[in-house]
Amino acid sequence: MRATSVIFLIVSVVLALIGIVTCAIGVSLAEEQGIELFDTVSDADDNIIYTYNYAGDGIKKIAIDIGDADVNIYGGSDADYIELVNFTQGSYDLTATNLTLSLVDNSSLLKMFSIGQNGINFHGFRHYLHSLDLGDKPRSVNVYLTEKSAVTLLDIAIESGNCSVDNVQLAFDLSIELETGNVVLQNINTTSDLQIKLLSGSVQSLAVACRAMQLEAETAGIDLDTFHAEQSVNVDIGAGDIHLFPSRRELNGYDVRLTAGQGVIRYFGESVGAEYTVNSVQDENHAFVIKTGDGNITIE
Repeated sequence: MRATSVIFLIVSVVLALIGIVTCAIGVSLAEEQGIELFDTVSDADDNIIYTYNYAGDGIKKIAIDIGDADVNIYGGSDADYIELVNFTQGSYDLTATNLTLSLVDNSSLLKMFSIGQNGINFHGFRHYLHSLDLGDKPRSVNVYLTEKSAVTLLDIAIESGNCSVDNVQLAFDLSIELETGNVVLQNINTTSDLQIKLLSGSVQSLAVACRAMQLEAETAGIDLDTFHAEQSVNVDIGAGDIHLFPSRRELNGYDVRLTAGQGVIRYFGESVGAEYTVNSVQDENHAFVIKTGDGNITIE
């Protein structure tokens, strides 16, 4: 290693140590003077909570793209707001522009730098250190919607975690993309579409009515209880069992096509083999197409 490189390395280490010592002194002085370093609120379990009320922003789309966290959507709320639990400042980007509320992970140290018109900005090393103090505390995002919310699209992408949507009675499109985790839908009534894509996990629904559903998975267990789609359902998974309990006794008026490659199909109490079609109306807009490569299909 060249002498100049060694010198620069030594200087970098010294400056880093000075920075850490300065942060420690700042924290100590802030504690003594009762000054809050972080604009956050903690609950009884010391979870850090940040709340943003988007009611006045005319938000029509909510887009969430995060790593390891749970996302919960609650309808019937008294106010439109989003709640971030154990997301420290500087670890995310939350923006409300062009009628879109966007939440994106910004959790790495390098991403805390940004280049804009005013040069290079640094979002605060103390926030990065503060995130380390949280340890393994689980992160979650809670979105609250009123009965008169203007939101017409929920676009959710999660690397690892669970996603739940509960008690939403709006004309909204829902898109969920999940690598590993579970999806739970209940008490949903929409005239729009539901789209779910995951690698491994499960999808459970209870009392869900929509215009159409499209569900893709590599490995998953699917349980759709008291489910109704006005137009079509398309479920395609590589491996796993599929259980559908439609809100109607029969699927009259639909083109029903069922395929269980390595399993069996039970259709309203009758074992019908590995492939089954019924009520062929030659209308792709009114079809139940359900397929599993390795698993069983039960409709009852």
